[in-house]
Amino acid sequence: MKPLCCAESYIDDMLSVGLKEMFGRLGGFMDSWLTATLPLLGALAGATLQHLFSRRETDATHFLKLRTNAYIDFIKAVVASTASQKRGDSQREKDASFQVLEARTRICIYGDRQVVNALAAFWRQGAVLDSPERMKAFIEICQAMRECGSMRGRPVENREISQLILGKDL
Repeated sequence: MKPLCCAESYIDDMLSVGLKEMFGRLGGFMDSWLTATLPLLGALAGATLQHLFSRRETDATHFLKLRTNAYIDFIKAVVASTASQKRGDSQREKDASFQVLEARTRICIYGDRQVVNALAAFWRQGAVLDSPERMKAFIEICQAMRECGSMRGRPVENREISQLILGKDL
């Protein structure tokens, strides 16, 4: 063997030992870095997902509230308009007509298809509660509102709704 070979071998041995130590130290560093970083990344991912799901739920709740308020405002305004017509109170009738228009517009935007269809059918009949047929069409709107909302699967008879809202059985 040549002495240079031994020197090369010695240098190779030293380098490999040095590299092993260096990578060993880096490996330890990498292990501790991963140990410290992974929980933080998991917490960040969890917080991000929680925020996204919470935001989606908040948006859905807000939409539901807008829709429900439009439905209630419409029913109240139609009943107020009818009562004002019967009493001959033109100013209250005008105010109620504006409220009907405003609620009807919100129903067109936020309402379920079934409710919008029932509302359109009522409007095609004249949108006045002056006959049993038109009253039934109005009650159909109320039933559609119940069916599309949280009262799905909890039916109430048309007769009961007409008595409570219109003051008479249909």
